[in-house]
Amino acid sequence: MSCYYHPDHPATAACLACGHALCPACDHRIRGVPYCQDCIVAGIDLLRSRSWHVPAPSFPPQHPIGSTDRPPRACRPWLAVICAILFPGLGALYNGQHIKALLQFVTMLALFTMADLLSSPLDNIFGLSLIACYLLTLFDSYRSAWQSRIDPYSLREEDHRLRERVRQNPHTIGFLLISLGFLALLEQFVPSLLHQFWPLLLIAAGSAWYYRTKR
Repeated sequence: MSCYYHPDHPATAACLACGHALCPACDHRIRGVPYCQDCIVAGIDLLRSRSWHVPAPSFPPQHPIGSTDRPPRACRPWLAVICAILFPGLGALYNGQHIKALLQFVTMLALFTMADLLSSPLDNIFGLSLIACYLLTLFDSYRSAWQSRIDPYSLREEDHRLRERVRQNPHTIGFLLISLGFLALLEQFVPSLLHQFWPLLLIAAGSAWYYRTKR
């Protein structure tokens, strides 16, 4: 998809108000939400017209992110913590943050798999990282539930920003799951090979990350 204002540039986001595709140069963020220049100018004109009591210009209809006929519900913090204890990502799902729930689940699955597959000392490192990530999800579920009582739409805005980041890197989660599945098969059929040559996996992962960053 091409940018609405620069057809020769690929689009990386879409204006929340009018839906026009935007390239990074045209992506103007307000509280982390993308808007185009026309909608921002129209919003400023709308505020000025209300100040001077003159007819307001036409402006694309806008609603809070993910809004429906009913406003977002206020979540109960301790219930969110209980959900997070029961299953990774369930606390974020209870708070209405679906993308965050998916990312929490994939992250903890990756840490658990690496701790189970690798030998010492890496298994201890990934195991401690798994515990830290688990405790962090409990704290985040509690904090987000309290935030929903103060600003009900803030959680949807945060989840929308995470969704935009995932859209900008669409292959990351798929590559991670494929890599974990490959390592699990390698551990099942050739366990000695994985235990002896696991540093090569780190070198390969670091090289792929460096190449992607340079590009």
